[in-house]
Amino acid sequence: SGAWGFASGCEIGQWFCLGLRLPLEDGDAPATPAMVLIRAEDYSVEDDWFAVGLVATGSKRVVCKDVFVPAHRILTFAEFVTGTTPGSRLYDNRVFALPAMVVMPSILCMPALGALQGAIDDFVGRVGKRQTLSGFAADGERIGGYATVQSRIGGAAAALAAGKALIEADLADTHAQAQRSEPITVDRRIRSRLIQAYVADMAVRGIDELYRTTGGGGLYLSEPIQRAWRDIHAASHHATLNWDAVSTMYGQHALGLEPIGRY
Repeated sequence: SGAWGFASGCEIGQWFCLGLRLPLEDGDAPATPAMVLIRAEDYSVEDDWFAVGLVATGSKRVVCKDVFVPAHRILTFAEFVTGTTPGSRLYDNRVFALPAMVVMPSILCMPALGALQGAIDDFVGRVGKRQTLSGFAADGERIGGYATVQSRIGGAAAALAAGKALIEADLADTHAQAQRSEPITVDRRIRSRLIQAYVADMAVRGIDELYRTTGGGGLYLSEPIQRAWRDIHAASHHATLNWDAVSTMYGQHALGLEPIGRY
């Protein structure tokens, strides 16, 4: 029984995975973080997803009441983050042995790059045709003729290219390492976490480069660039992509301290 927020896709999925803490028989021992898999008919949905960005994810609130979960639909968080899941023992494909946090945050930062790509394409298509209208600037000048506008496009494109190169290389390296049945060490896992958060941060920088040049016209909800700006910033707010938290965790590990965070 309970309620879980940020339940993305809860109204279209047939199954849902919920996080909780399992009580142990020993009352003095700490609770075990775990996840349980439940059917869609086991929960109801409360619409509290009135968000500034990522509206289409439908990340509403799911509510369960007295739901029974069989043991085979329980996965401890320790198994989840280390790749020692039942599937890793059952299937030959080593993708099932990948530690979750090496892969899952990529699901969040890559759509941010996609939104940035769409924003760049739209911006370039529009700005090439537009002229200045305000009395505060030279009337009738082509906006694309300003060096600052050209530079903003270059900055956004560089952020996009660098972000794609980083995340694609990291995922390819992770996949190859898994197929060689090499262990994904803590050092390797934390490096992936750093890249994921950095890529999200680069997407934010890229969209900010563009959005600062839109002027008052960029405030309209009909403008695609403001939606990209909202969505990219919203994605970067996810706990797994928080740059301050993840970069600090990496620094702790690099200095021989105990890393604090999810990796």
